[in-house]
Amino acid sequence: MSSTVPLFVWFVALGVASALVASLALAVRRGSPARGAGPAIVTAAILAIWLAAVVALAAAGLFRGAADNPPRIGSAVALPVLVGALALAISGDVRAFAARIPQPWLIAPHVLRVLGVVFLVLQARDVLPAHFALPAGLGDIAIGLAAPFVALALSRGALRARGAAIAWNLLGILDLLVAVGVGALTAESSVRVFFSTPSTDAMAVLPLSVIPAFAVPLFILMHVVSLMGLGRSLRRAAGEVGASGARVATAGGAAR
Repeated sequence: MSSTVPLFVWFVALGVASALVASLALAVRRGSPARGAGPAIVTAAILAIWLAAVVALAAAGLFRGAADNPPRIGSAVALPVLVGALALAISGDVRAFAARIPQPWLIAPHVLRVLGVVFLVLQARDVLPAHFALPAGLGDIAIGLAAPFVALALSRGALRARGAAIAWNLLGILDLLVAVGVGALTAESSVRVFFSTPSTDAMAVLPLSVIPAFAVPLFILMHVVSLMGLGRSLRRAAGEVGASGARVATAGGAAR
């Protein structure tokens, strides 16, 4: 299957994954300047180990589907998201660590998703089905193109920037869930619904397997962390408005 994938796709898939590792390490460094390079190095090491494990498992063929089993690549998507979500829900230290990352640095790396154009190229080459490639490719391109503008608006404190960022994050998650869902239902598995030719089996082998097994869960977690931070800032802003209103009311009562 991988022989049908053009050579440049290897560079795109591994390049996106490597760029994500580097950009998140820089984001952590930016969010914790007083702590030196330590947290950034640890972040990069953890992500690099995860990426290496994904490549090794894919090379061993462990993500390949079978007609009598659920889609294995689905586990590679869901497990990191579940682990990350549980860590954020349970550990205050993890939440505090994530909260220190500046919002623009969480959002800007999504510009890498413009490389979803690869899905459209592979659909044209009859490697991926249109009902997967079109929503996945066009959705990623749209989210990726919008990412720098959303990040810039937040960095400048533009009016309604937080609301726009929340909407962008939700659309970004929806884009990924649609791609994963359609991909899973078109792959060789016990839950297959779309019996098109070609299938999405190419997404379960190298180099494309790096995208659902590494980039997709990482992008989802970045969206989640961003939404958590935006929610905190909105609550803080609402609290400040409420406190300001209370002070005004108190001052007015004293004047009377």
